[in-house]
Amino acid sequence: MGSRCPKHGLHIFRIQHKTVNLNKGTRPVPLILSLALFLCGLGVTHLVERELASRVQTAADLRFDDFVSERTNKIQGQLQRYVDLLPGLRGLWSVAGEPDAKMFHLYVDALHVSERFPSLANLNYSDYILTGDSAKYEGFVRKNDNNPSFSIFPKTTPNLHRLVVRFVEPSQMGYFGRDIGTNVLDESHLFGQQAASGTASTSGLPISQLKGWPGPGLGIRLAIYRGGGVPPVKDRQKLFQGSVGLFVNIHGLIHEAIPGSDWRFLSLRLRSLPWTSEQETVDRNLFSSEPLDTHSATKSRVRRFSVAEREFELVATVPEDRFLDVIGAHIKQISYTIGGFLSAGAALILYLLMSLNTRLLATVTTQTSTLSSTRRQVSELLSKQLLAEKTIAEQGEKERQEIGRELHDDLGQKLTGASLMLRSLTHANASVDERRSVAKRVSEIVEDSIHTIRALSHGLTPFGSRNHDLAAALSELCAEVSPLLTEGCHLRIAYDTELLSEVDALHLYRIAQESIANALRHSSASRVCVELRDTAGRPTLTISDNGTGIDSLPTFQEGVGSRSIRSRAELLRMSARFVRNDAGGTSVVIE
Repeated sequence: MGSRCPKHGLHIFRIQHKTVNLNKGTRPVPLILSLALFLCGLGVTHLVERELASRVQTAADLRFDDFVSERTNKIQGQLQRYVDLLPGLRGLWSVAGEPDAKMFHLYVDALHVSERFPSLANLNYSDYILTGDSAKYEGFVRKNDNNPSFSIFPKTTPNLHRLVVRFVEPSQMGYFGRDIGTNVLDESHLFGQQAASGTASTSGLPISQLKGWPGPGLGIRLAIYRGGGVPPVKDRQKLFQGSVGLFVNIHGLIHEAIPGSDWRFLSLRLRSLPWTSEQETVDRNLFSSEPLDTHSATKSRVRRFSVAEREFELVATVPEDRFLDVIGAHIKQISYTIGGFLSAGAALILYLLMSLNTRLLATVTTQTSTLSSTRRQVSELLSKQLLAEKTIAEQGEKERQEIGRELHDDLGQKLTGASLMLRSLTHANASVDERRSVAKRVSEIVEDSIHTIRALSHGLTPFGSRNHDLAAALSELCAEVSPLLTEGCHLRIAYDTELLSEVDALHLYRIAQESIANALRHSSASRVCVELRDTAGRPTLTISDNGTGIDSLPTFQEGVGSRSIRSRAELLRMSARFVRNDAGGTSVVIE
């Protein structure tokens, strides 16, 4: 073995040498080693499980953070969308000076509040008056606004000024005359430093709603100053005329922003944060959903956002395992199950390897024999390929000799005759008719020679400039052969020939060409059929004739042409069969 294949023989020798050493050495007890490997595997499994659990939890926390941020942005966006109504409402005072109740109603009605802003309790306008002028102001509104029941409440207030609701839409009697200044601890958010930009502001305090709305509401106001615009801070209280405001049902607004499916696992708490000058002791909780009905641990995230010069804090709470995927929720069980199986499998494999050492030696011997057999098969395949290439070369040499004879015997003689005939034209005594006859004959010889050259050229390069278009080449071949057969040459193609390489297409064309030539030379056929079909994605070529056929298959002797067909089929990694068909002729099947 070593002399036939030194490289492989040396390799096998080394394997055998190591195995023998293992057998001869002091071998530990297989069971003890397998148990040690199993325990090591469990230790590694524990470390891997810890790392995977940490990564899974990190991924879940990121998903929770994204979830809370998205819901916070939605709540902020919804609240800001409501606040954005106020600048347009303040614009009425810039256009109309001081609108009346009807104009205020028409403007609000055009906003389609109930459809677009379902959580808006009302839009309102409040006048800023001295508390001592309350009675006088009541009489003014009763007369000018045609509201005889108008009355300011509460009746008493410790504040020097009052901010009294005069217009309300949708109209709700319970709000007319309400002194919303009692809900404001510090008027600086209306015309102080915090409102320097002239934007809307809110006290952030929860306000009880009328008509049985669930939960508190949030009042947001935008100051209106005489003369329009936002005056300097020192002039604001003097020029302060009143304010437009809105009253938002916080419970409804949050449910607008968060879909109902989230509330199955989500608990929210929303509160406003005080300015540094405000008291922290005041209750600022605007919304609290039901606590989660769960016995498992929970986790929370806090987000802050600003709307109407006020900062709000949102606390979202979910079950601890809410954002774990299916695998992440069971990562411990999965890790230990897989790790246990792998550890047990590795221990079992080690035990079997050590116990079945003798079988390994037998396997090496068997593989050595198989390798030798494989080498012989490869050698035989190489020999067949060399033989096929030699046969193709012989066929090519034969074709070149035939082309040489054709050029010498046919084309050469024709051109020689034409040359001699042209010389005869140089005789002075030749008549005009004789010269015309000679010229005509020379033209016929030249045309015949051109036809011969084209035929030879097509035989050498059947595809021409068509980039191995086998279908077109076979069609031309059948067209050339058809006049030589009584019933013609028929072609049927049911395979995409563009899938073939140029070499494969040329081999199939030469096989068809040789098979048709054999049918014309030896079988006395009157009909030839060429079929290229698709068989499970591979081409199958069949050339059938109705000639005399193969007399006796066991004694069938192959000539150079038949051997060439077989050789080309082998180069295509296909086989060639010569069989008698139903018409009594011969079929060449390449598959």
